[in-house]
Amino acid sequence: MRRPAIIAAVALALALAAAPASGLFRSKTVSGNLDSDANIEKVVAEKVPDPSDPNDDTLAQTAVDVIDQCGSTEFHVRIAGPQEALVELKLVNADTHAGKDILSDLRSGASGRLGEVSLVSWRPVAGGTPCEQPHNLFKYNAAHPTHPPPHTVAMADFVVAVKDFTRRFRGNELRLSEGWATRTDALCCPTYEKLSFYRYVKSRERFVRYHTELKRNTR
Repeated sequence: MRRPAIIAAVALALALAAAPASGLFRSKTVSGNLDSDANIEKVVAEKVPDPSDPNDDTLAQTAVDVIDQCGSTEFHVRIAGPQEALVELKLVNADTHAGKDILSDLRSGASGRLGEVSLVSWRPVAGGTPCEQPHNLFKYNAAHPTHPPPHTVAMADFVVAVKDFTRRFRGNELRLSEGWATRTDALCCPTYEKLSFYRYVKSRERFVRYHTELKRNTR
């Protein structure tokens, strides 16, 4: 049986993709302390107009920006996208640095099976300035999935979760779930689910894969 989390994520992506294009943009803002200073940062889903017709909302895409203060100046920094629709945007505890980290899931395509997942930390700029900048802890793009399992021909769906999957490592880990279809599968119902587990490695300042499982889905 398919893992419930991956079913829910794909169902939401499909619902967004099936809606009228003008309804794809979903406004969302999350706020929290992303670093060790006293300021509360905002992470926002931003509408990105299409340059061919900036006034046509049916062509607009979605990106994710961080809004922060640098001295007396408010500034926006893009950390993900643009893609056609926002599936998830939330703050999580991922690395060992102070502050929350940003998990975003953006999708594109008629089936919602294209897109990207980003896990971003907000870090001080080198040189002692009061400004911060994004640091990618993990980046996944469906156009470049992990290595396909034997006898599979297409990656059919994906979802990322951040939580404490094992006590072997300090803090939370990240799990990437990919559905992989064989030549005879419909893309809705892939035969295999590949689970890739990642942990934060401080010396490399990113999440590194430490374990992979391949499961056969029951019909």
